[in-house]
Amino acid sequence: MTKDQLDLLQEHLDVGKGRMELVQQDVDRCLQINGQSADGHCRKGQLLLQLSRPWDAKDAFRVAIELDKNNKEAAAGYQRCLTVLDQDVHQARVRISQQPGVRRCLQDQRMKEALKLMQEDPMQARR
Repeated sequence: MTKDQLDLLQEHLDVGKGRMELVQQDVDRCLQINGQSADGHCRKGQLLLQLSRPWDAKDAFRVAIELDKNNKEAAAGYQRCLTVLDQDVHQARVRISQQPGVRRCLQDQRMKEALKLMQEDPMQARR
């Protein structure tokens, strides 16, 4: 096995044992050495997704795509981030709509009218 293969194997072992901080240090070190590595930014994106940081992961995948527009792994990672973020927004809306105070507010006729106005004409609603 080459040194690169051994390093990659160790990285996977660290991930498997939950030692994400070691993996993050390795990825950061790789990017310090070669910040122009699309693969390095892809690894960072994958790690950040595993750490439940999709906003940061999306940025890492975006950089990888900027460095290598044909990088399919980066494009797929970016799409995964968008999917996760969309699901997070949907789940937040559901949680918010289930709160009793929000329910009462949404059932109030004046509030319904105000929300409708904001959706139809945001500038008018500000006045």
